[in-house]
Amino acid sequence: MMAVAMLGIIGVIIATFIISARMRWRDLPIMVFLFSISFFLSRFDVLVKVDLFGRPLLGLHLYLAGCAVLLLVLRGFENRLYIPATIHVFRLFWLVAILALFSGVVNGGASGVGAALQILIIVLAPAIVAAMLVELVPLVRDESHQIRKVFILFGGVITPIILVMTALLPSVFANSFGWQPLRDEAQAGFIRGWSPLGSTIATGAVVILAYALAMHEVVTKRRRLYLFVCILSGFSLMFTLARSVLVVFMVFHVYYWISFARRRRRHGVIFWPACLAIIGIIVATVVGGYDFGRFVETDDFSMDIRGTSARVALSESMSAPLLGRGPGLLYEDVRTTWLVNPDNEEKSKIISVEGEMSAQEPHNLYLWLAAEHGWPVVFVFLLIFVSLWRGLGRARDLPNDASVSLLSIYRATWLGFGLFFLSHSGPLVNPQFSLFFWLWAFSGVHWAESVRRS
Repeated sequence: MMAVAMLGIIGVIIATFIISARMRWRDLPIMVFLFSISFFLSRFDVLVKVDLFGRPLLGLHLYLAGCAVLLLVLRGFENRLYIPATIHVFRLFWLVAILALFSGVVNGGASGVGAALQILIIVLAPAIVAAMLVELVPLVRDESHQIRKVFILFGGVITPIILVMTALLPSVFANSFGWQPLRDEAQAGFIRGWSPLGSTIATGAVVILAYALAMHEVVTKRRRLYLFVCILSGFSLMFTLARSVLVVFMVFHVYYWISFARRRRRHGVIFWPACLAIIGIIVATVVGGYDFGRFVETDDFSMDIRGTSARVALSESMSAPLLGRGPGLLYEDVRTTWLVNPDNEEKSKIISVEGEMSAQEPHNLYLWLAAEHGWPVVFVFLLIFVSLWRGLGRARDLPNDASVSLLSIYRATWLGFGLFFLSHSGPLVNPQFSLFFWLWAFSGVHWAESVRRS
């Protein structure tokens, strides 16, 4: 067991060194910032808590809000935003903020304003930070490639190795560095790999984003280093035991094969998921009889409570379709983790919403927005996603197969995540996932604009 652990640690050191060696010193600030978000600042939550009009903001929320303000000031001194899709998205962010505050006033008065401000900081601060980081990068295709390499380093190398090692060798990594990596659902009877990004489902989604970018390098440039990244990151997804992650993974491969790989006779792309699944099952069996049966379960308690929670959220949204029940007034506890609990006890995962049993949140981005903010905000969020999708289309007259491939990669992943948000609400509740998701999204329109201008 220790030999396997040491092999994994050596592997991440070598891969990190190789990828980092291809980066420049000016990429270091972004790498350090993402490293702090990934590995340290979730522990900061237990040390810092500030009440904003009676609503708590944790250390990570405050850190991201401060970074957002600083980056906005830096960008303001230099010049205005220069990527059209980003400009449009920021206008829509303003509209979301106005509608959220109005809903808060109507539904909760002064306390509703405090709740709305809390939600806006949690939801918008990571998006603003990601957009400003990308805006500060020169609009050149080589620079876009550097952003993608930084993303692959964190999402495709470091995080997957942590997932695999903690799942296969829980006794070795248990309670390391105070992380408590054991994800043992006592009643459900399964163990997931642990991640410093928090939710294993959200972590799997970030890994897919990095995997997709690495897949582009493999298919178009045949780079062996990125082949290793694809194998590692795809293999690690097995240990999330997240059915929604598996669906996104499959949707990505099918769309990418149809839109690009099939016409270039890269038929191996469509068989990658099956190959990685076989490798995962063999390795898990050899190491410790790891059980992947949860992937095929459809009638467990988790599925039942998700369905009930979605129905409750839909009912609440239809009872107040224009303004919802107020941002932060319906699903309150989920935004502030058990770390703020003075008794250091986990909060119940089942709550009552207007007398109905529900999970702490609906596990559906669109229904959560509709229930708390109203359907107009759902429409605005869809406009944000469409704006970023259309921003990719600015890469007209693509010069070569590599550019066509990357456009297909981004759009295949967007399609998968449009479905993923039917069962996950990451951008509304997990600031770490939110930062990586928006960084990936804005890096896409940065690349498209750089292609257009070149």
